[in-house]
Amino acid sequence: MKRAVLVCELYPRDRASGQEKYNNDVAQALRASGYRIDLIVTSPRRDLLPARVPDRNDLWQSTTLIHFRATAAGLIPRSMASSLRLAKGLMRRIVPAIVLGRGAANGGAKTGVARIGRWLGARERTQVRQAIARRSPDLVLFDTIFRDPGPVAEPDYPRVLIMHDIFHLRSRSFRDNGFMPVPDISPDEEIARWSRFDGLIAINAEEAARARTLLGERPVRTLYPMVEPASAPPVSLRARPPGIMFLGANGAHNQDALAWFVRECWPAILDAVPTCTLHVVGSVTAPEHASGRIVLHGHLDDLAAVARTCTLAINPVRMGSGLKIKMLDYLRHGLPVVTSSIGAEGYPGDPPRPFIVVDPADDFIRSIVTLLSNAEEARALASLIDDYLTIFSPDTARDVLGRLIADVTNSRCPT
Repeated sequence: MKRAVLVCELYPRDRASGQEKYNNDVAQALRASGYRIDLIVTSPRRDLLPARVPDRNDLWQSTTLIHFRATAAGLIPRSMASSLRLAKGLMRRIVPAIVLGRGAANGGAKTGVARIGRWLGARERTQVRQAIARRSPDLVLFDTIFRDPGPVAEPDYPRVLIMHDIFHLRSRSFRDNGFMPVPDISPDEEIARWSRFDGLIAINAEEAARARTLLGERPVRTLYPMVEPASAPPVSLRARPPGIMFLGANGAHNQDALAWFVRECWPAILDAVPTCTLHVVGSVTAPEHASGRIVLHGHLDDLAAVARTCTLAINPVRMGSGLKIKMLDYLRHGLPVVTSSIGAEGYPGDPPRPFIVVDPADDFIRSIVTLLSNAEEARALASLIDDYLTIFSPDTARDVLGRLIADVTNSRCPT
């Protein structure tokens, strides 16, 4: 059996969203292609990692956390440097931004800072290269350009980049909306990083096409996130109360989206449907002065219980780039979606899409009130979900990854 290494910032988890879920999907496809996988996790923040990290399981042959050591009591820092990084991260979350001169625990949203990634430091890059070398892999996959450990003189293994996003476009989107992206990625910088890899995995077809145009002959494949059916069949929309779900991590784009929706749309929706409840799931926080039938659930491992109390979900993001994986979390639980055009970016138009794409607040309100008030329209939209999710099947992901591996192993590009 061949051996692969996956280098990630966060520990991949199936019952997660965003980057953690997508990396887990890539690993599942890699395992189904016949690879043993060694995992290397680079995050210095203990609060972003699971309480327990097994050395190995059905997916991972081994797990290395470069900043922590797994013990019976949990994770402990490996070194004084790791302890200092951990303390610095905690201080950043606790001490007001005015003291630290940077964003507070909300990811910088209130100070106009949008954190889009974290470069590895020199010591971390060395640790990653050493950990890879100890495993003599047949293939190494890196989670975003930020995990790039630097050029390797003559690597004896193919290097594949899991793009996740086109970060110079993400930077531009945040700048256009009044936020300062940190780090601020330029097109030339990103293309230079891409060129260090033998192949790229894009999360949607539009980003794959753009990368091919910019890189020329470099192999690029589109691997959509994998969606398995929810563990329990969704409750009929007819039986659900008039609820709306919003799912989001605590980043600037989600904070902005929720604040916009609560300010511009929520009062009119409550006037039209007074029994409606807005269910907010994830580490995103409610905007100041928010009131009126808004329930904050925090992080949930399983969305099913909340989904059963909702008629639809929303994705009103107004900035960012890449595929918004929360859309798939909604759909797999049987919820039709009202989304902004940015929220729908990267999602194919065929089969017919089980979501409504609108941008102005009046159109957002009208679409939501229609679905809440008209069960037939809500059911008609939800009936499109099963066919649409066939695009995101595990079998498709495995086939795409297999073709990319063949591409990069048959025709290695210079580093």
